[in-house]
Amino acid sequence: QLALAAANEMAQQGLHVRVVSMPCGERFLMQDEDYRNQVLPDTVRTRIAIEAASSAYWYRFVGLDGAVIGLD
Repeated sequence: QLALAAANEMAQQGLHVRVVSMPCGERFLMQDEDYRNQVLPDTVRTRIAIEAASSAYWYRFVGLDGAVIGLD
């Protein structure tokens, strides 16, 4: 809900934001590479993960140019 609200607010400012829900990272990683690249394209390097628990797990998905908002 928080991510969708932020995306809507940014859209009003003319910024395109795509929200991806990933309830199970392990299941996502089991998908073929083409699917993973469609969901998280390599060309999109500015990524933010929002997690209600530990943030460490999500750094693998946001990369070096991304950020994780979570509770540690």
